[in-house]
Amino acid sequence: MTETADIPGSQALKILEGLVFLAGEDGLDLWQLQAGMPEYTREELEAGLHRLQEDCISRGIDLVEYAGRWRFVARAEVFPYAQDLFREVRPASLSAAALET
Repeated sequence: MTETADIPGSQALKILEGLVFLAGEDGLDLWQLQAGMPEYTREELEAGLHRLQEDCISRGIDLVEYAGRWRFVARAEVFPYAQDLFREVRPASLSAAALET
């Protein structure tokens, strides 16, 4: 990231956040983000991603870069609660008649 890169405006940050969110676990790299937001340079998009990281500090999620890809993850503090929550969720089982169909 260059020191002179401007952080995109609030509307662009919303779009950037939404694109990374939609990418899910796969995340997005800067090339993909620039393809989706061609009016911004990779440096500007990276500055925007760092701004979003700062915005996540007080939230239950974090924006991380791993192997050049950006994605949202739950913070460590959330894990014990998620573990309890998802332990209770059971997949719906099908009756014998439904399995035959």
